[in-house]
Amino acid sequence: MADGSDVTKTLAELYLKQGYAEEARDAFALLRQRDPHSPEVEQGLVAAQAEVNRLKRDGLHEILQNWRKWSEKVERDVSA
Repeated sequence: MADGSDVTKTLAELYLKQGYAEEARDAFALLRQRDPHSPEVEQGLVAAQAEVNRLKRDGLHEILQNWRKWSEKVERDVSA
């Protein structure tokens, strides 16, 4: 995907289906540059960006949960 000439809608969709949200977003963004009026490409880009956002949000949520558990454990250990 160095210059984007090998990117197709099918490739972008496969990236998204296989869980490569950032790659899908980048592929759809390249496709939008080539065809800025395609509603399918725009929908794919929106879906890929939403998945990137969800993954980032969920990842942060998981980090915060782990930090809270660790913090509670440290508090219990210090109090003991």
